[in-house]
This record gives sequence, structure tokens and C-alpha cells, in this order.
Amino acid sequence: MIQVLLQALINGLLLGGIYALLSLGLNLIFGVLKTINLAHGAFLMVGMYLCYFLWELFSVDPLMSLPIVVIALFSLGVLIERFIVRPALKISPGQLLVIIVGLSMVIEYTFLVLFSPNYRYVRIPSMVYEIFSLRIPAIRVVALSVSIIASVIFYYIISKTQIGRIIRAVALDRVRAALLGINTDRAYGISYAMGVALCGVTACLLTPIYHIYPLVGGYFIPPAFVVCIFGGLGNFTGGLIAAFMVGVIESIIGLLYNVELARAVTFAIVMALLYFRPTGLMGE
Repeated sequence: MIQVLLQALINGLLLGGIYALLSLGLNLIFGVLKTINLAHGAFLMVGMYLCYFLWELFSVDPLMSLPIVVIALFSLGVLIERFIVRPALKISPGQLLVIIVGLSMVIEYTFLVLFSPNYRYVRIPSMVYEIFSLRIPAIRVVALSVSIIASVIFYYIISKTQIGRIIRAVALDRVRAALLGINTDRAYGISYAMGVALCGVTACLLTPIYHIYPLVGGYFIPPAFVVCIFGGLGNFTGGLIAAFMVGVIESIIGLLYNVELARAVTFAIVMALLYFRPTGLMGE
């Protein structure tokens, strides 16, 4: 029993790294634009298909394709923020949510028509480490390592660079930032694009591990939203802690019972937390 729990703990930590990256992008967009990016799952799916076709057509390893996918998703985020998010946000945040949901559906169903709902796979040989009878797939260790590195780079950009200071200033008070001469529209665009680019990083880590299909984002995004709410919307540190907690909870319950029950228990825990602490684990 102890061995099973240890295995579930390890799997949960590895899964938590994926949730952490997704929640970082969601928290960044919410923290700056004050809106929830409901198209996050569609962007993740686009990144996974891009990884798949780079591997299928040009034999590019998903991890090696990471710079290409990140640049492509960043560019996509810039375009969507400039021509869809920005005009809608100036009219009404509520209207923006409706438009983003519509955009997500357009992207997903376009991919369904073009590529069918059939699962696709990127099969890459991977070692499995055995430590005290615990099985640890090397590809998942790599995914966790890359997610940690990406998170550290993200934190460095936000906390130590000029663009990071601008983004934090706009997130705190857009009006005062504008009065100080900061181009708030550009800060919005960069923030949204960075959030979408983090979907690209996650896509490269997921592609060798999970199957790819047009609605795959619907599997990973709900727990990522849970992580954001659990940790506190807009709170990066809280999001990281919550990501690993949710990953471990899902893994343990999923291994002992089933994945569906694991998701139900995770949502129940978050609902109970919000009842006693509406701002989440560490506040907004």
C-alpha cells in the first residue's frame, strides 16, 4: 500500500508540473487583462498538433520543436489580442468572454473537420527508471524538469526585467500606468501572448505522453482552472503550490479508484476551500 501511495505521489508531482505551466498562463492573462482566457484549451490543442506534424513530417522531436511552437503560439496570441481581445475588451468584459468562447469553438471544430476526431500519437522510445520498485518514466521527468525551468524563466521575466515591471504596473493599476507614460495596450498584448506561449511549452511536454485530438484541451484545462482558483486568481506562487497539490490529489485518488472520482473530489475540495476562503489558498 505504501509503495502504491509513493508511486501515486511521484505521478502527481509529474502531473503537477503540467498544471503549473497551464495555470501560469491563465493567471498572467487574468492578472493583467482581468479576464479568464476560456480559449486556453484550444491554444494547447493547436500547440500539440503543431508538435505532432513537426514530428510526423520532419521527424523533429517534440522537445526540440519547443522554440518553434512557442514562437508560433506567441505570434498567434499577439494577433488574437490585437484583433479580437482588445476591441472586445474596450466594449465589455462580458462580451469578450462570449467572443473567446466562440473563438475556442471555431478553432476546435475547425480541427475536427480538418483532422477528424481520431487520436494521434507521437511514439518516442523512453527509459523507465526503477528506484525501490517505483517506476519513473524518463520522459515525464524531463517534462517536469522543463516545466520547472520554464516557470523559473517566467518568474525572472516578470520580476527582474523591464517588460516584467511594466506588466506588473499595468496589472496593479492600468490608469496610473497610462498616466506614467506606459503603453498599456502593448503590455496587454505581450501578457496575452506570453500566456498563450506557455500553452506552447505545455504542448511540447504533453505530446510525447498523451494522445492528440481536437478536444484534448477540454481534459487539461478544467483542472488548470481549479488550480488558479485554488491558489488564488492572479497569484503565481499560489498557483504553483496548488498545481502540485491538485496533481497529487488526482493521482492518488485516480490510482486507488478512478480518474472521474479524482476530478470530482478535486472540485469538491476547491468548493469547500472557497466557502471558507473565497480568495483562494494565498489570495488574489
